[in-house]
Amino acid sequence: MTIPALPAYLIIDLAAKLRQRGGTIIDQRVHDMVDHVVRLVSPGGYRPARCPNCGSFPHSHGTRWRVLRDEPGIPGADIRRYLCNGCGGVWQVLPAFIPRYLHRTWGAVQSHLVAGNALESTGAEWSVSPKPGTLRRWRKRLSASAGALRTAMAASSQQVSMALECLDANCTHGELVEAVAHTGLAKAQRKLERVACAIHGLGKARLV
Repeated sequence: MTIPALPAYLIIDLAAKLRQRGGTIIDQRVHDMVDHVVRLVSPGGYRPARCPNCGSFPHSHGTRWRVLRDEPGIPGADIRRYLCNGCGGVWQVLPAFIPRYLHRTWGAVQSHLVAGNALESTGAEWSVSPKPGTLRRWRKRLSASAGALRTAMAASSQQVSMALECLDANCTHGELVEAVAHTGLAKAQRKLERVACAIHGLGKARLV
């Protein structure tokens, strides 16, 4: 079921992909590269308990290299993949700090948006040189209406609902991100990451 009123470029209806064999899983336990590298050592470090498509047991299917731009001293990271013997689906498992669609970590994206005055600084960002075209595109998405997304997130738990009470029905995605940080729902240093994970959990993505 799609969330009404969201711009088309913000919607990926995962329910419509139930017949798709394979896809992306976000491991919300992994928030930094150190933990990610530790889990990569073992083929089962990221293994899901069962295939999201058919429920069968998935087996290690190697890794895929993901380029990570603007990451200090880190050109990229290996991403663990798993093959389901039941339906043949291949699932990649991303740590929470790596977006599904971007060749940057959420920390790098946040650094770009802070540098472009699109988000409030948390002090955890690092120096970057935003490309004007990319920054305009991300700013436009952050300024899009998030009223429907706010409603969907608030319905997910009472804690989230109470934290988002400060937002009205006409809030933007940027305002929602800042509210998540200000109300303590997530560490401010990971505010983009936290909202992106919440969107993924609702079956919709993307944020920027």
